[in-house]
This record gives sequence, C-alpha cells and structure tokens, in this order.
Amino acid sequence: MTVPRYYVLRDGERLGPFTREELAQLVSGGALDDLTELEDEEGRKTLLAEVFPEKPPPAAAPPRPEPLPSSFHQETTTRDKRPAAASFSLQRWIQAAVFAFAGGYFLLCRPATFIDWIDVPFHEAGHVFFSFFGEFVGFLGGTLMQLLIPGVAAFTFARGGRTLGVQFALFWLGQSFLNVARYAADARAVNLPLIGGEHDWNYLLGKLDLLQYDATVGAFFVALGAVSFLAAAVWPFLIGLRR
Repeated sequence: MTVPRYYVLRDGERLGPFTREELAQLVSGGALDDLTELEDEEGRKTLLAEVFPEKPPPAAAPPRPEPLPSSFHQETTTRDKRPAAASFSLQRWIQAAVFAFAGGYFLLCRPATFIDWIDVPFHEAGHVFFSFFGEFVGFLGGTLMQLLIPGVAAFTFARGGRTLGVQFALFWLGQSFLNVARYAADARAVNLPLIGGEHDWNYLLGKLDLLQYDATVGAFFVALGAVSFLAAAVWPFLIGLRR
C-alpha cells in the first residue's frame, strides 16, 4: 500500500515530500501555523484542513531518561561541596583576621586617617539637617549624622547579603565612634581644631551639666567603637558569606 505524501507550498517553494505523520509533527511543533496549502505527489493542490479533518495528534514526546540511583546523587553532591566548603571557611577566616587586625590597630594607635576627612562633610551636614529641630539637636546632629551614615550603609549591605560590604560599613562605624570619642573627651580642654563655630561636646555636656564627665563619655564611645570593630570581624561567622 502506497503511503500518500504531500508537499508544502511556501513562498513559491515546494518543500517535501512529507507523510501524513510527518505533517502532524510539523503542525504540533508550530512549523505550519501560517501554512494551509499543500500539494500531493500528483500535483493536485489541497488544504491542510482536508488532510487533517480532525485535530492532528501531538508529536510523541521523547522518552524521559531513567533516574540515576540516589547513591550517585549523594556521592556527587558530597564530592562537589567539599572544595566549596573549604574555600568558604578559608575566606571567612581571612576576612575576620583582616578586620580584627585593623580594628585592634585603630583601638590601640588611634591613627588620624583619610577616613576622618570623610566623616567631616557628613558631620557638618548633620548640623544643618538637624538644626530644624532646635539648637540642642542641631549641635547633636553632627554626631548623629556621622554615625547614622555608616550605620545605614551596614544595614543596606546586610539586607542585600553583601557580607564584605557590611564589614567595611561596620569598620567605618567603629572609626566614627573613635572620632566622636576624641571629640567628646576634649569637651573641657577644647584643644582640637574646629572647622567653625562652637565646640559641639562642650556645648552639649555643658547644657546637660555633665562637662566634668567628658572623659567618661569619650570612653563610652570608644567601647562602642570596639563593639563595631568586633562585629565587623565576626560578621561572616554570624550569617555566612553570600558574596
């Protein structure tokens, strides 16, 4: 019995021949969505709808591969994770060591660095911004803004899972605490050079009648700086590296 074959007419071209089953696969695959005209082997034109008065069957799906044994998956997964876990642990320790060393150096040596100059524009902007809330808050606003900016940066990096970014922001926050500590401890002596205006902490502690405790207030900010440095060092161990 002869199997009928058909040619597809497309843009003046005669493609084929195709059996009815092959045409069904082309239809189910979407290759003949815009074609309806065919031609049989004897040159008689016909319509796709006449060849398939019923909806053509979908093409047979390729056979699904046999699932691999569970032992294979377990062995492969375990083997693949070992190098990553080792690298993960090493990177955590390296980052922790670097930030621990840097934090300890800043606590012991209290160096004046370029980061102090980064703090200055935020400090001065805080005075302007918070001055709308009164004179006292305006004086306090320099310190608030200086600490708020690295704090917000740390929070933003933490939400994005950027561990290294969190560590840098926490380190910056620790440095800002030390900068404020030096400023607060100078409230009575007023020896630090001022950019302009009155000494913030001389005014603040004087208003609170706490001027005699300027060294204690300075030590309190040093302690907060130490906590920030410690948080920067141990952060990878708390939440894991997700860079």
